[in-house]
This record gives sequence, C-alpha cells and structure tokens, in this order.
Amino acid sequence: MRYITAVFLSVTLLFASSIHGQDDQNTVQYTLRAAVNTDYGTVHATIDTGVLPEGEPLVLPEKDLSGSGFESIQSPYSAISGGTFTLDDGAIDEDLELVLTLGPFQQGGSGYVPVYDTPLFFNLEVDVYQMPGRVAHTEDYYFNPGKYVRMQIPKDSAFTAFIDQRDISTDSLLFAYIDIEGFSEDEIETVDTDQYLAFRARHFSSFVGLEKSVETIPTGMASSSGESIPESPVLNQNYPNPFNPETQISYYLPRDSYVEITVYNALGEQVRTLHTGQKASGRHTVRFDGKGFSSGIYLYELQTDAEVILKKMLLVK
Repeated sequence: MRYITAVFLSVTLLFASSIHGQDDQNTVQYTLRAAVNTDYGTVHATIDTGVLPEGEPLVLPEKDLSGSGFESIQSPYSAISGGTFTLDDGAIDEDLELVLTLGPFQQGGSGYVPVYDTPLFFNLEVDVYQMPGRVAHTEDYYFNPGKYVRMQIPKDSAFTAFIDQRDISTDSLLFAYIDIEGFSEDEIETVDTDQYLAFRARHFSSFVGLEKSVETIPTGMASSSGESIPESPVLNQNYPNPFNPETQISYYLPRDSYVEITVYNALGEQVRTLHTGQKASGRHTVRFDGKGFSSGIYLYELQTDAEVILKKMLLVK
C-alpha cells in the first residue's frame, strides 16, 4: 500500500510540474501586415494574425492578393512566403503583442522602398507591446541571454525571381538592422546556404535584407572613417526626418547613466517621455510615434548624469 501511495504521489507531482511548466509559457500574439506607400499616405493590409508559441516557427502563409487592392506587392511577398519566424523558447519573461510590418513597399509593384538609397529584398519592422495594457516598448527589445529571434527564407523560384527583378546578386546577401547612421550588422548574424537564407538576432528592431557590397556600420561606435569612441554622451539626429508618423532616435552613452528622453512641442511643452531610468553604456535606440500629433517642429532631449542635449525634428503629415 505504501508503494502504491508513493507511485501515486510521484505521478501527481509530475502532472503538477507539467501543468506549471505550461503556465510558465509566455503568450505572444502577433499581427502580420504589409505597408504600401501611396499618393495618399501609407496604407496597411493585414495578412495574418494569431499566437506565436516560443520555440515554434510562424510560417509566413501563402497569400493570393488578387482583388485585394494590394496586387502590386504579390511578387515581394511571394518571395518570402513559406519562410519561418521563430522566437527561441525562453527568450522572454512576459506576455507580448507583436506587430510585424513588411515594407513599406513602393506603389506600382516595384518592390520595397529603398533605405539610404539602397535597394532591399526584405524589410521587416517589429513593434513590441508589453501585456497586459498594450504598453508600447519604445526601445530595442532584447531577449534573455543566449536567446534569439530567427528568420529563414527558402531560396525557391519565387525568391530567386524577385531578387533578379531587384538587380541584386543572389551570391552576396546579408541581413542587417536599420540604424540612424546606416545599416548595422551588430548583434545579427546571416546564414546563407544553397537551400535557404536566414538570420538570428539578439533583439527586435527593423530588419532589412541587402547586398553584402553595401557598407555597414562597424560594431561599437567606431566609424568607417576611423573616428574614436566618444568620451561624452551623443544624441544623433532622428531618422527618418522629416517623419510620419514614426521615427527612431539613437544615442550613445560612454558609461552607465541615468537617462531621460523627452519630447517637447515648439512651445516647449512636454508631450511625451520616451524613457526614464538607468541605462548601460553603449548604443541605444528609442522610437517616437507621432500619431495623434499635429504637423510641426518638435524637440527631443537626452538628459544624462553628465549633460543635457537637445535636437529638433519635423513631423509632416
């Protein structure tokens, strides 16, 4: 009887442990959409919605866009359909909502809008909202140590045909982040095989695909011109500028510091706080969403333990 009781308790504990493990799984809701620039502004088309379990791939579904009004993006979307987007198991410690935006695409079917005058074969912006409450995460969202987000695109006929249309060599492709100063390969790794093209990255941001021949920003703050690492905080000009409705603001800290990033209108009235708190040394990026704000000049301010820096930006709707 004692043996049976022990077995029963063991099974009960195992079952309870299994249930507890399932409860620890974070919920990641997603919306996959496409953005197209038109004469009337940027319009969006929802492609897919659902839940993305950690460790399980989201397969980009095939989509016939005939009659949708978005026929012009059929070729670039078909080039990546069947690809997978995967968040490593254990990468996050909270529930999230992701808005995955492909594009923007050019009107008329000519592919992605160039960035820094560079033709692209891929452009995915990931907006992160922390749940509950759908609180926008305005900085790059980093994963737990040793964890990544992974994207893999099969090199099928649709992919090859689109690459050829963009006049990009299939022999020299890479993925990068969009940075204020250019394209950055810091914390993102490209894997290129005969069967697929893939990347793994340490944080959510704006991912692009381009030719290896394009010059990218070296890791850290050292520039291609050989400039030394700054000894004081640096606040870069926002990009894009002018913008509508979102823009990115990057800054550099030579050492750990308390940081406040604040946006003011032309009258000097505070309209948004983008960050308040301690930050580690290095490069950082925040996003400002001008939705709901009127066109005009705005000021953004970086306040650190060492100094205060102020710059202008222009919202045009």
